[in-house]
Amino acid sequence: MNGSPTCDTDIAKALTGDYRVEHLFVLKQELNLYEVYQKEIAAIDIEIEKCLANFEPKTEEEPPITSNH
Repeated sequence: MNGSPTCDTDIAKALTGDYRVEHLFVLKQELNLYEVYQKEIAAIDIEIEKCLANFEPKTEEEPPITSNH
Protein backbone atom coordinates (compact mmCIF):
# COMPACT_ATOMS: atom_id res chain seq x y z
CA MET A 1 0.00 0.00 0.00
CA ASN A 2 2.69 2.50 -1.00
CA GLY A 3 4.26 2.34 2.48
CA SER A 4 1.55 4.46 4.10
CA PRO A 5 0.37 3.44 7.58
CA THR A 6 -3.19 2.55 6.66
CA CYS A 7 -3.80 -0.67 8.54
CA ASP A 8 -4.86 -0.63 12.19
CA THR A 9 -1.65 -2.25 13.37
CA ASP A 10 0.55 0.37 11.70
CA ILE A 11 -1.56 3.20 13.10
CA ALA A 12 -1.47 1.70 16.61
CA LYS A 13 2.34 1.37 16.38
CA ALA A 14 2.62 4.98 15.25
CA LEU A 15 0.59 6.15 18.26
CA THR A 16 2.65 4.15 20.75
CA GLY A 17 4.97 6.35 22.76
CA ASP A 18 6.03 7.74 26.10
CA TYR A 19 2.89 9.62 27.10
CA ARG A 20 3.96 11.16 30.39
CA VAL A 21 1.21 12.67 32.51
CA GLU A 22 2.82 16.11 32.61
CA HIS A 23 3.14 16.18 28.81
CA LEU A 24 -0.48 15.19 28.33
CA PHE A 25 -1.53 17.89 30.81
CA VAL A 26 0.36 20.56 28.89
CA LEU A 27 -0.99 19.26 25.58
CA LYS A 28 -4.55 19.50 26.94
CA GLN A 29 -3.91 23.09 28.08
CA GLU A 30 -2.52 24.00 24.68
CA LEU A 31 -5.55 22.52 22.93
CA ASN A 32 -7.90 24.45 25.20
CA LEU A 33 -6.05 27.70 24.52
CA TYR A 34 -6.11 27.02 20.78
CA GLU A 35 -9.89 26.57 20.91
CA VAL A 36 -10.31 29.78 22.94
CA TYR A 37 -8.15 31.71 20.48
CA GLN A 38 -10.14 30.36 17.54
CA LYS A 39 -13.39 31.57 19.15
CA GLU A 40 -11.86 34.99 19.81
CA ILE A 41 -10.60 35.26 16.23
CA ALA A 42 -14.08 34.37 14.93
CA ALA A 43 -15.64 37.07 17.15
CA ILE A 44 -13.10 39.62 15.92
CA ASP A 45 -13.83 38.66 12.30
CA ILE A 46 -17.53 39.29 12.89
CA GLU A 47 -16.82 42.73 14.34
CA ILE A 48 -14.53 43.59 11.43
CA GLU A 49 -17.26 42.57 8.98
CA LYS A 50 -19.73 44.82 10.82
CA CYS A 51 -17.33 47.76 10.61
CA LEU A 52 -16.62 47.15 6.94
CA ALA A 53 -20.34 46.98 6.17
CA ASN A 54 -20.70 50.58 7.40
CA PHE A 55 -18.23 51.98 4.87
CA GLU A 56 -19.62 53.68 1.81
CA PRO A 57 -18.32 52.28 -1.46
CA LYS A 58 -15.81 54.57 -3.19
CA THR A 59 -16.01 52.92 -6.63
CA GLU A 60 -18.67 51.62 -8.97
CA GLU A 61 -16.83 48.30 -9.39
CA GLU A 62 -17.75 45.15 -7.53
CA PRO A 63 -15.16 44.06 -4.98
CA PRO A 64 -13.09 40.97 -5.79
CA ILE A 65 -14.49 37.67 -4.58
CA THR A 66 -12.48 36.09 -1.78
CA SER A 67 -12.76 32.62 -0.39
CA ASN A 68 -13.31 32.06 3.32
CA HIS A 69 -10.95 29.44 4.69
